[in-house]
Amino acid sequence: TQAMDCYELDKATRPINLFIDDLSTWYIRRSRDRFKSEDKKDKEHALRTTRVTLLTLSKIMAPFMPFYAETLYLSVKEDSDQESVHLCNWPVSKSIDEKILNEMEQVRNIVSLGLEARSTAGIKVRQPLLELKIKSKKLKGNKELFSLIQEEINVKKVVNDENIENEVLLNTELTLELKCEGLVRDIIRQIQQFRKNSDLNPLDMIELSVDTNKELKKIIEENQKEIKQSALLKDIIFECVSGKEIFVEGNRIIFAIKQ
Repeated sequence: TQAMDCYELDKATRPINLFIDDLSTWYIRRSRDRFKSEDKKDKEHALRTTRVTLLTLSKIMAPFMPFYAETLYLSVKEDSDQESVHLCNWPVSKSIDEKILNEMEQVRNIVSLGLEARSTAGIKVRQPLLELKIKSKKLKGNKELFSLIQEEINVKKVVNDENIENEVLLNTELTLELKCEGLVRDIIRQIQQFRKNSDLNPLDMIELSVDTNKELKKIIEENQKEIKQSALLKDIIFECVSGKEIFVEGNRIIFAIKQ
């Protein structure tokens, strides 16, 4: 807004790209499970926050990208909103919570370091790990932000430890139970990719036929509830089928949509 008032259009447009990157790679990605949550209240909050954010973004983009801004605005506006984004008033900024912004900046830095540690150890993010130790006075005692780091790094526990040398220390020891959880995550990812390649609507509920060995069949059966919920499956049927062949940790699986 300050840059627009001074006719500094390059400075006015620069933050838009940065914001869109934050919105898509952080908030939208982190909210995907909330968008399809069985908790109706939380789902409504996530969707409404996203709608208001996109609505405001369309107004900010309107002077620079008039046609796309209009398309975005029309896709999220409600009946009570103006007919066009170009008839709306310029958004007025409100008070900013600097504390949560600074805390979230540190969270994202810790997450980045944790993922780097995973990459160095050659362990995929889908593979759960036991513990991440962090060194942070700013986040000490903040269970909500610790939980966020825990989910992003995919560890069972995040501990604040002022005695560690670096900002993060990742425990990379893999137990049999953790390996099994990793297999389930990989199976869910493969099913989601199969859905995408099959040109299914993201909300389509399907029955999935699965052909695999006894070991993986047992793991899938024991974790059916999580797999069904995450991959939007009505049912999983184990049978001999011809379809998409994939491999999970060297184990062969064939997927097919049950007709």
